[in-house]
Amino acid sequence: MILRECLITGCIALALALPSQAAQTARTSDGTQVYWVEQLAEGLKYPSSMAWLPNGDMLILEREGGLRIVRQGRLDPRPIAGTPAAYMDVMNGLKDLVLDPDYPRNDMLYILLCEGTYEHRHAAVYRARFGGGERLENVERIFRSRDEVGGVATIATRMVFLEDKTLLVGVSEDHHAGAQDLGSDLGKVLRINRDGSVPADNPFLKTPGALPEIWTYGHRVQMGLYQDPESHEVWEVETGPLGGDELNLLKPGHNYGWAKVSWGFGYNNSGLDAPGQVAPGVDDPVLIWMPSQDPAGITRYMGSVYPLWNGDYFVGHLPTKQLERLRIEQGQVVLQERMLTDLKERIRDIKVGPDGYLYLLTDHVNGRLLRLQPGPPPAESLARVAQPIAPPPQPEIATGFNADEAKLGGAGDPVKGKQEFLKRCASCHSIGKVIKGGAIGPDLTNVYGSLMGHKAGFVYSKNMADAVFEWNFTKLNRFLTNPQGFVPDTKMTAPPIEDVEIRRELIGFLKQQSSKGESQSTMSHPRP
Repeated sequence: MILRECLITGCIALALALPSQAAQTARTSDGTQVYWVEQLAEGLKYPSSMAWLPNGDMLILEREGGLRIVRQGRLDPRPIAGTPAAYMDVMNGLKDLVLDPDYPRNDMLYILLCEGTYEHRHAAVYRARFGGGERLENVERIFRSRDEVGGVATIATRMVFLEDKTLLVGVSEDHHAGAQDLGSDLGKVLRINRDGSVPADNPFLKTPGALPEIWTYGHRVQMGLYQDPESHEVWEVETGPLGGDELNLLKPGHNYGWAKVSWGFGYNNSGLDAPGQVAPGVDDPVLIWMPSQDPAGITRYMGSVYPLWNGDYFVGHLPTKQLERLRIEQGQVVLQERMLTDLKERIRDIKVGPDGYLYLLTDHVNGRLLRLQPGPPPAESLARVAQPIAPPPQPEIATGFNADEAKLGGAGDPVKGKQEFLKRCASCHSIGKVIKGGAIGPDLTNVYGSLMGHKAGFVYSKNMADAVFEWNFTKLNRFLTNPQGFVPDTKMTAPPIEDVEIRRELIGFLKQQSSKGESQSTMSHPRP
């Protein structure tokens, strides 16, 4: 069980002995905030966003699934029909959901997604009518970004309605090409009206060569957008490359630096991933996270359910698997507290519900909807206390060097494996000239049959570097099933692949490419 008492000005963890419960507390002279984590739903396929209907039901968008609804506290097993199709991979898909500010009168909602193909895709905003039934009606695309990207890149990120009922839309720029170019939507926060038209007071309407929808520029990957209803300030969190994640206070027309400046480092160990860290005409971040936290989702708590958190901001984190509480005073972060570290789950989104409680979505193939409850859990609620998800069991290994291969019928279809690699692996890994993917992880050219932890140009974890085995079917199967279970402290942060057929196909592709080396450069894919 996860039980916490949270600090006001610092953090001291004390262990408590509770029957069948693991607990930590923290105390100060100012008092304590006790809470527990309630599981409301599970079985969500990488949930990305949530919104509440006027009757209290909740809509949840799945990045690799569809649009789901929680009716009277129960997750409907059937997706809502009519949801627009999206291009889905480990970074792209159905990305955000917001309700129209006048939803009680017009039943309109908005979905931000990535559409297209691996080679050519863009961000798009769809508007639809939903009256609480089984499907979306009057679905129409009201906006699409003007740039097409291909290869390894995310493009659609987050949305938020401003108090003037205009819509901010994040379009990312993972690389270096377009974020400073006012003639490109890449690396921008855009501002549009509810019908997709451009507001008459956007900041670059009179700038020659600038796209009229641009509101701010110089962004990398916007992972959270939020307007404070009290101060009216607009906050944004975005990821850097290796470190340099940012919390920004957005102002129309301002430049936030990428890729002119950055506090992050390049994936190829080339030092800073930008010419500098500060520059004239660039707004500095309010907070920089080092090393990488991949902040995702941001909200501010204003209420009495958790009185000691009133006025504090909350940000989810992905690879570090935690929730962070921030206190900001006069534009400065004066408190940072890590929360939910025992949950060991990637937190994709956080919002305050209409009941005044904090709700979380966890980023997992079996994603969960969670709620923070004040005080200790009552006896009748113990069954709803969120427990850490058990990692998938390692495959049973019989005697023999490649026992898994014999047991599972050999490596899978390399053609299907290549598609799975593009979807699940290429954001971090390349394969020589065959697939020009990301550089977060090592190049996997000829990985099948090679010594573990010894690819040139990559700094491995100690356990991986000290391994004395070769990658064969059995070891790749075990690693893909549960990376941390097979190699504790591995730098690989991708979620386990629980589907045995997908693992077989991936291994089949890696085995085929290792047998052919880099000669098949005709299979290469473009990179933006």
